[in-house]
Amino acid sequence: PPAPLPPLSPPIPPTMSAPTKAYPITEVAKHTTRADCWLVIEKNVYDVTRFMDEHPGGDDILLDTSGRDATREFEEFGHTADARKMLADYLLGPLRDATAEEIAEAAAAAKEAAARGGGAG
Repeated sequence: PPAPLPPLSPPIPPTMSAPTKAYPITEVAKHTTRADCWLVIEKNVYDVTRFMDEHPGGDDILLDTSGRDATREFEEFGHTADARKMLADYLLGPLRDATAEEIAEAAAAAKEAAARGGGAG
């Protein structure tokens, strides 16, 4: 079998200029719908909303891994070099650590959603 592809290195694809904004996982976690789907691969945040209809594996896997780090699933599937290059089209910026304030806001939002019956809409 062919050797596995190396991890994305450098984290930001070299064909792109470095994004100006970094995102905490608390922000990524807000984007989990078919109309607004973000995920993290190799410490980079991607908005794959425009790719939902084109993804060869279907949109279910994108939705299942949305709002979180999907690196493991991306690597386990064994994406091609072309698929890795395509990531550049969806890059928003690097993942950064969430601040204490962002973590507190996310916890408050989760508590509020639970009080409403678990759904935000």
